[in-house]
Amino acid sequence: DTRTEEEKTEPTETFCVRTLDVKSHTVCDLTLPYNDIDDVRAHIDQVASNLTRINTIEEANYFKQNADLLQNHKTSFTDSALIPPITELKDFYMTDPISRASLTMAKCVKAVEEQLKSRHT
Repeated sequence: DTRTEEEKTEPTETFCVRTLDVKSHTVCDLTLPYNDIDDVRAHIDQVASNLTRINTIEEANYFKQNADLLQNHKTSFTDSALIPPITELKDFYMTDPISRASLTMAKCVKAVEEQLKSRHT
């Protein structure tokens, strides 16, 4: 491995940010087809030209796309109300892994559960 200690400990995610840095090429052991920033910008313009049109306001075409997509789709509409299968999420604050792993949040959940069981609420 020819990488320096700094390169070995550097997160591989920075490779995308530093694509023009020669040292970064060793992380994935591949050579990019770009020689300078102008080559990178030209490629971006080819694959996502909206990213290179600076100071240009583009019309959002969601409704046109939606209408086009639904033209050939057999859709039926109803007047009945939409009723979600769940109307209340009791532990909404425990839906992410950080909260679930937190001892403080575990204590908070326990305190809330005890309060809900209490007759004095």
